[in-house]
Amino acid sequence: MIRLLPLALVACASIPRPIRAPLSSPVIYLVIVDRFENGDPKNDRDADPAQPGAYHGGDLRGLRERLPELKALGVDVVLLTPIVDNIDAPVSGGGFPDWGYHGYWAQDFTRVDEHLGTDRDLVAVVDEAHGLGMRVVLDVVLNHPGYGSRWERDPAWTRSPARGDCGHTPETECLHGLPDFRTEDPRVADKLIEWQLDWIRRSGADGVRLDAARHVGDDVIARFVGELRKIRPDALVLSENWGTTPGSPAAARALARADAVFDFSFADAALAFATRGRAEDFAAYLERRGDAARFVPFLDTHDTPGFLHRAGGDRDALLLGLAALATVPGMPLLYYGDELARAGGEWPANRSDMPWADGDERMREKVKKLMSLRHLATGPIRILARTGGLVVFERGDGTVIGLNAGPGPASVPLAGKWHELLGWGATVANGTLMVPGRSAGLLLKRVIPLYWKSL
Repeated sequence: MIRLLPLALVACASIPRPIRAPLSSPVIYLVIVDRFENGDPKNDRDADPAQPGAYHGGDLRGLRERLPELKALGVDVVLLTPIVDNIDAPVSGGGFPDWGYHGYWAQDFTRVDEHLGTDRDLVAVVDEAHGLGMRVVLDVVLNHPGYGSRWERDPAWTRSPARGDCGHTPETECLHGLPDFRTEDPRVADKLIEWQLDWIRRSGADGVRLDAARHVGDDVIARFVGELRKIRPDALVLSENWGTTPGSPAAARALARADAVFDFSFADAALAFATRGRAEDFAAYLERRGDAARFVPFLDTHDTPGFLHRAGGDRDALLLGLAALATVPGMPLLYYGDELARAGGEWPANRSDMPWADGDERMREKVKKLMSLRHLATGPIRILARTGGLVVFERGDGTVIGLNAGPGPASVPLAGKWHELLGWGATVANGTLMVPGRSAGLLLKRVIPLYWKSL
């Protein structure tokens, strides 16, 4: 028999009118709330920033205080890792006490985790974001609860490694040894869907990221998205299906139910280009990738090693990767701290604290400029040149991007009248585009004078 948990009583504000990003390819910013900003020391129970697996004190109030800086960076959508109540004890599989600060080890889907704040704090984040013209997207986990949670002890709710009843298909396996919800049972699926949709009603958030979507049945995803659309017809639905790439059958399945799917091909291709400087390979990749407008490219996330770490600490490589991320088709995702050259690393260092005090401000200013200009680059991609370390491509018929991963300046012919807007040293004169080594240029063919002068 399935035992249903009582919904928490919430003092809920009226849901504010949703903010529709006026752009077809919004900039998404992924935040682990606990690692971002400590706005309320009173909820720092168990917090120890010196321990990699402990809570570090970040919370929803701190996130709300920093939202104007994300707006200034050019962010359109703030994506939060799960804010639900997580298990109250650490696990030790990583060799150190590891807590549920990231949000993926739920024990109660109806409450905000006490380390992050309250329902009112979440509503305040959404209201503040809306006031700044940004959306908020919540991470939704339908596949599993936390280790040792009350659900793991109930075989009507879950499969569990402890009982040895895990399956061998993506929908029935116990991912990372976590108890697996029996979502094939409509009673289980209905309750999970109800709890997750209630967060949209309670907070006024604008969409969801479907975590580990390939491990949940297509019928359950379809039901969830269908019910979500009844509440919020313009909700942004992002699907995370590990390993999906543009053109793959898995991506096509995901896109049948979501607005966009995560692109797991981009980070490796951008890293190889930025560190090895082989224009031919990167240009060929961009051609294969095509007009991937419904994909979410990223350099790194909470589930992957940091890009800067993979590049051996080369900040020019990171900047090239960010320039590519900002200008290819799709909905680019920035992982918190990349704009400040957060060191990151392998897990758990890829989840380190936001370096507000000692981050690279020069990098952040360059990223701001990138994001202020990226919306000029629309339409399908067409490779114009690939030589040495220089790739030049056109978006639509009015924007040209040059990315030079080589050590020295590189030039290619470029007919017509162009204006270079990025200001990283690229020039266009006498029918020739020159891009300095380890740098980039963004050129516009037709510029509204007043807009151009304001950049």
